[in-house]
Amino acid sequence: MVLPLSLLHSTRSFRACFGTARTIAAASSRALTTSAKPSLAQIVGRLRRETQAPITRARAAAEKFPNDYDAALRWLQEEMGRVGREKASKLAERTANEGMVAVLAGPGARGVLVDMACETDFVAKNAVFRQLIERTAITAMLAGDFSAASTTAVSVGGLAKPISPEVLLEAPLLELPEAAPSVDMAAEPKRVADGILDAVSKLGEKITLRQVLLMDGEASMTSHVLRQAAGYAHGGADPGAGRLASLVVVEAEAKEADAETVATAGFRQALTVLGRDLARQVVGFAPTCIDVPAGETSEEAMGAALLRQPSLQGGGTVAEALEAFAAKHKIEAVRVVDFVRLEAGSK
Repeated sequence: MVLPLSLLHSTRSFRACFGTARTIAAASSRALTTSAKPSLAQIVGRLRRETQAPITRARAAAEKFPNDYDAALRWLQEEMGRVGREKASKLAERTANEGMVAVLAGPGARGVLVDMACETDFVAKNAVFRQLIERTAITAMLAGDFSAASTTAVSVGGLAKPISPEVLLEAPLLELPEAAPSVDMAAEPKRVADGILDAVSKLGEKITLRQVLLMDGEASMTSHVLRQAAGYAHGGADPGAGRLASLVVVEAEAKEADAETVATAGFRQALTVLGRDLARQVVGFAPTCIDVPAGETSEEAMGAALLRQPSLQGGGTVAEALEAFAAKHKIEAVRVVDFVRLEAGSK
């Protein structure tokens, strides 16, 4: 999953969109009271669209507050939270060995991997679970400054660090602005922990946030050097989540006199595609380093180095593919700065 550039200039821009969506939702809610009275079936349908609650609970909310949609929605959300807490308590001793890793990359050298656990592969592929893990990834990217939460690097280049799941659980569970009108935005955003409880109440399985890795680096070192993060996930129904996922940061360098080359939208897109291909390589070949140490020639060491592996895109090794990219775009060089690979449930 890739976030548009406009969303990542600042968290303020996201919150502005978020506030606009809340206004739209509030206006839509008021419209129910000023237009013809909706039928019970219409109210139930809208409640289910906004909360994904079971039809029995949505109907109970509609019958309890037939003339006040906002009250029905609040009651239903509170009820779902209560049911989720009760189920989570009962499921606490159960083992959650399945799950998915969501990957999210944005413009610049910034990205996130989120590993969320559940009990069965069936639930891992469920739309409710997938939406939860993707929204959690968005939260890790946009909801706050988590970069100081850890000082221990977990990637070969040192840009990726773990975020404490306990810290992220207390953050507001965000949604992409284009999806906001389809969810309840009239109330304050729920925490990630509340979103997990909602999913537990709907799916009936133990769900936990296992790991979160944040890749956080500078987008541009100078005007003629550009860094870009890209991600890839394998083994899932959506391109943004799977059993295995990776993030890669690539760096393109042009001559100072040709700085405009790396600033164009077309080049940025090409660099993103290259990064995604490299992320797929990392998932498939599981390298443990970018290149071999000077003087190292053993077959084992060469096979573990990303640049020495045969490129999945053909044309020789990964190093040769990078040289070809630089020549095609008439730049000085393109390099792999960092990468990290995460498998669901790994430690």
